[in-house]
Amino acid sequence: MFHSKLNEKLEELSTRLDEIALQKRLEIEAEHLKRISCTKLVRLFGSFSGSSFIINTRVLNDVGGEDKTSLWDLVKRVCVCFNTDFDSIEKDMDENTSNAPSLSSSDSLVQIFEWTKDSNTCGFVVPINESCKRLQVLIKLRNQRNIYRLSPALSCLFNKLTDTRYNIIKDIYKYVNTYKLNDYATSNVFCDENLENVFNIKNFNFNNIQSILEPHLQPIFYCVIDVDIESLKKSNAGTSAGEEMSDNNVTMCDNIWDVEVETDDLTQMPVLFPKNVQLLEKKIEDLKTLIKKTSDRIEVLKEFSLDPAQYINRKIALGSESIGTKTAFYDDLNVQAALFELIKKKEQ
Repeated sequence: MFHSKLNEKLEELSTRLDEIALQKRLEIEAEHLKRISCTKLVRLFGSFSGSSFIINTRVLNDVGGEDKTSLWDLVKRVCVCFNTDFDSIEKDMDENTSNAPSLSSSDSLVQIFEWTKDSNTCGFVVPINESCKRLQVLIKLRNQRNIYRLSPALSCLFNKLTDTRYNIIKDIYKYVNTYKLNDYATSNVFCDENLENVFNIKNFNFNNIQSILEPHLQPIFYCVIDVDIESLKKSNAGTSAGEEMSDNNVTMCDNIWDVEVETDDLTQMPVLFPKNVQLLEKKIEDLKTLIKKTSDRIEVLKEFSLDPAQYINRKIALGSESIGTKTAFYDDLNVQAALFELIKKKEQ
């Protein structure tokens, strides 16, 4: 029993370690603009069954249309919230404040149903009261690519609402270079009017751009789908013609909603810095060759230092396969003189 629990814990830790390693690799690739992304569609289908509102979901692959990805791989949290008829309550309270309706916990104005990965379901059932006119489906997407919502000033400068940290740093660097606001020697940046309006400083060192940019990177909003219950009931009954609308990354058509999710394309993982990797491997092989040559040289010098005469006779004179090389070697007077002096010093 103990060993089985230990194995389960080790497998869980191994899986977690793999996820962390993959995330770190993706972050490095994003930093060097080599991260490959793809778009998935989270399709929600709403329908009524009696007094219940049912949401079924499916993840569509943008390439082959195959349902390979789990909903919870893309979605962190799903919330459905609805309220009672506020107008009628406010009217009653205005007419007679002393007779205002008392609200118990069961008659709360706002009801919220929430599901997470632990719920282990891809369909959601919500009981609906007759007084409920509309509801909202809130979807918290998993921010796998570390996308941030930009501050209004930064968003206005680059004309984008969201982006990754590294892309924003790249855009700032391009902006600084385009308008020649930087000093290459010191990495200092002298802000023009636009940058000063964003960062509220006159100059900064570009090496500190991470900390300067931090206040302008905010968490992304929930994806919100507004559902008109009466229209949806008519749609289910077949009385609606079905108009298609689009709002940001949500495409709506009657009781079907498609949410676009940008995620990492793990089927086409890029090789990080392929040229650098090849150069690094070549350098490693060169170092291995150099180490081997150095080791061989050390062995030769050790053997020579123990008995130079024997080494010369065995390795040079007798070990040579080429008679021409041997004859030329012994005919060289400078070599003979040097060897004679070396042997003489060794004997002394």
